[in-house]
Amino acid sequence: MKSDCRRFRSLLAEVLEERAPLLELGWHEHLFACEDCRGLLAAEEALDTVLASLPEPSLPAELARRVLERLAPYRTASGGSDPLDPLLDLDAPPQVPDGLAERILAGLSSDRAVSRAGAVSLDGLLGAVPEPVAPKGLSERILAGLEPERSAHSAPRGRLLALRRAAVPVLLATAAVVAFVLYLGGRGGRVGVPDEGAREDRLARGPSTVPSPDPISPEEALHPTE
Repeated sequence: MKSDCRRFRSLLAEVLEERAPLLELGWHEHLFACEDCRGLLAAEEALDTVLASLPEPSLPAELARRVLERLAPYRTASGGSDPLDPLLDLDAPPQVPDGLAERILAGLSSDRAVSRAGAVSLDGLLGAVPEPVAPKGLSERILAGLEPERSAHSAPRGRLLALRRAAVPVLLATAAVVAFVLYLGGRGGRVGVPDEGAREDRLARGPSTVPSPDPISPEEALHPTE
């Protein structure tokens, strides 16, 4: 049973029992449209009496008693409709227009054919996306915001000075390494190991005197002797 019918019958029972004000009733409009509810009253020979008494429906006592007995299954303790009825009304197959599925499949047939053929490419998908629209003046505002940074990096003097300061320690260390390597080459590749003659001379003079290495001149560093 539809929820509208159940509510109509519950409210009709309340009116006949004088428990519901007429201001709450819009059920008489439902009565003209619902054949089932008219048939319920007609079964008790109360339909004509109810229609004749509108808009304030009333029935004789005996007739009202019979109608109330017939309406008893549709009344609830609160006087309203059963909250389960709306859920039961939803338990019905959906009303799908005729030919809807065919029209949808026909509209998708071209896309399905292209997809099966493998003609859908990334470029095509990207081309379907609309190009972004940049607000007016956005480029100028971005360039103006970057101008201080560009000016700081465009001055070469600061960069050259920084490079020169960083290169001085490297050059000094390199020169020291080169001089040390040349010194080793002049001494025969041995560090702190005198030749045999110097060794014998040192032994003859005794352990108290240790000869110091001869100083090396710039010419000897550049042109070591064999």
